[in-house]
Amino acid sequence: MDPVQAAGSGAELRKIAAALRADKFPIEAVYLIKLESDEGYVDWVIRLVARAKLREATFKALELRRAGKFPAFGRQFRIDAIRPDHPEASRVIAHAQRYGYAPVEFEGVLLDGLLVDYALVADFPGAHEAAA
Repeated sequence: MDPVQAAGSGAELRKIAAALRADKFPIEAVYLIKLESDEGYVDWVIRLVARAKLREATFKALELRRAGKFPAFGRQFRIDAIRPDHPEASRVIAHAQRYGYAPVEFEGVLLDGLLVDYALVADFPGAHEAAA
């Protein structure tokens, strides 16, 4: 299945944020990003944006996934935590915030020197849900 379809246009990613928040874990944003190496290797990563210890965020997400609190995406995606002040996270979230609603999807965008092949930002500070 196509990774973007598996993410359910952000709905499935929002379930991750909701499960973490319901478990009192301080998550700031969740997005899917496509990372591509110079050699052509493609990696789809679900980024959990948190100020907490990054390993704790990743382990908490895995724990909640095993408990069935949100969908298991299989091996299509890697789940990784990142700080909100990291250059990638801060640029991706700032770009999404310009729209004011979630989800925000963008492709082939240059963000202050960072080329983003693809990102689907499902949850971020100040987001309103987009009309269906």
